[in-house]
Amino acid sequence: MKTYTYDAAGNPLSDGATTFTWNVAGKLSTTVNNGKTHAYRYNALDQRVSKNGPLGSKFTFFYDEAGQLIGEYRDNSTTATPTDDWLVRQETIWLEDIPVAVIRKPTATGPIQTYFIHADHLNTPTE
Repeated sequence: MKTYTYDAAGNPLSDGATTFTWNVAGKLSTTVNNGKTHAYRYNALDQRVSKNGPLGSKFTFFYDEAGQLIGEYRDNSTTATPTDDWLVRQETIWLEDIPVAVIRKPTATGPIQTYFIHADHLNTPTE
């Protein structure tokens, strides 16, 4: 069983394995698990735009004009110079304001996975 600790704002600080830090705007700033740190960056609209991890791993997040997350991409390059080697990690398909599907490709060689999202009578996404 995990034991959670929280700050005064209700943000988790630890779950026993991972520690979390939060910026002054209340957004996740870093996570540390087994000595591996991930740092998160946000744009002026408070949207997460990147996650940088150990050994140079980098994830970039993209949003549509309505502010809905539409894609998560991982820089799959192994060099220190920019390349076109980006791996689609996750894309979300929207029908107006309702997410209807998520397409994932967690690894470069693994299969593409499609998850359909169902909404209840109030258009709230459920599993």
